[in-house]
Amino acid sequence: MRPNEMRQTYRICLRDHDFLSCAQRYSATLDNVVISAATNNATATNDYRKVSKYPASSPNEFVHALKESLHNDINGIEGLFTSLIITEDGRLLYRSLERDASSNRRIGHFLEMIRSGLAQNYQYFLSKYSHGMSGWLPVLLMVGDEVGCDITKHIDDHDFPRLTWSIPSDIHQGKDWCHGIGMPSYEIWKQFGKTYGSALVWDKTFQKHDILYPWTKKISKAVWRGSTTYDRSQYFDVAFRDIPRAKLVQASIDHPDVIDAAFTKIHQRFEDRSKELASETIVAYRLRFDEQMKYKAIVDIDGNNWSARFSRLLCTNSVIIKIDPDFIEYFYADLRPNVHYIPASLNNITEVVRYVLSKANEKEMINVTLAANLWCRKRLTTNSIINDAMIQLESYFTALNAYRDQETWEDDWKYFISNNPFNGLVEYKI
Repeated sequence: MRPNEMRQTYRICLRDHDFLSCAQRYSATLDNVVISAATNNATATNDYRKVSKYPASSPNEFVHALKESLHNDINGIEGLFTSLIITEDGRLLYRSLERDASSNRRIGHFLEMIRSGLAQNYQYFLSKYSHGMSGWLPVLLMVGDEVGCDITKHIDDHDFPRLTWSIPSDIHQGKDWCHGIGMPSYEIWKQFGKTYGSALVWDKTFQKHDILYPWTKKISKAVWRGSTTYDRSQYFDVAFRDIPRAKLVQASIDHPDVIDAAFTKIHQRFEDRSKELASETIVAYRLRFDEQMKYKAIVDIDGNNWSARFSRLLCTNSVIIKIDPDFIEYFYADLRPNVHYIPASLNNITEVVRYVLSKANEKEMINVTLAANLWCRKRLTTNSIINDAMIQLESYFTALNAYRDQETWEDDWKYFISNNPFNGLVEYKI
């Protein structure tokens, strides 16, 4: 069966049967695909009874962070945290200062996602956890790209659990020392939560991809476009050529027959030298997201922190080559290397790309795109994302209970809420 026919036949099967039977029917590779239940995918709860490797600024640093983020101006604590309150009756309270900004900031997407979950009868965990917190559940979210965990030193800047968009990857043993708990990000909700109400919408998307970007007409190269971002904790003072993304572009310079990688913008620390550096690297036009599907493979690599585009790339019909990440999203453990994506490092990227593009491996690579699409179909729908968000939120409250046992901050929290600190909060309504 030819590549395009293989994908089309698979789509017909997917329309008429369940996705796992189709996987088993059309691919030996997909026989092994296991789409884990969301409950098995939830980020493992850390043991917060262990002594923190970072000294707390006070016995109740968590409550201090809540106070500061609730009472400071909208950029309080340098915009590090945003606090929300979930009441016993399931209402979601947030700062009135953020009311106007909530529709166009990251917090706006987060609020909508959490409120949608609370509206779908997930209040069971409120009764489970709210009694120990006097009926008011505090939610502390790190709004920016930073996690607060230094992967070079294995030091957590904060001694308490908080929600983050990403967590350190397994290569940094993040679950042993970092107290961040990954949540579906604002990008996940914005890209999928509002659009993909069911798997049938995904089927139409995949069909459109196959029509516009058929496998047999794809450019036999791996593509990447992006800016000169990098993790500051690891590469703050390194030369331009030594940041990971510059190494990827250098691989394109050395092997243009198989890699088409280029910067679209030189900025941040290197902005003042942009003209000079442009002559040493490749700066090219920006590709629209869907245009990347003109290529058989797309490379994904970390920037400031995690790669927010990874989940979206998995929903294309090109093979995704994932450079070993330093930070990952909540769903990463659900994906299997060489099944949903092809793993690589900057040391072997050229060899991996050649393997992916080899005619001898074509069927295997098509199977990888199908497996990735199946994952999108299962996990990136509105209800699935809401469910994952509630599971991660419950993990957060479980961790907070353990932290309370360790730090005994409950008295401070009770005193705080007894003084009516919520005058500046409003209820978020969809």
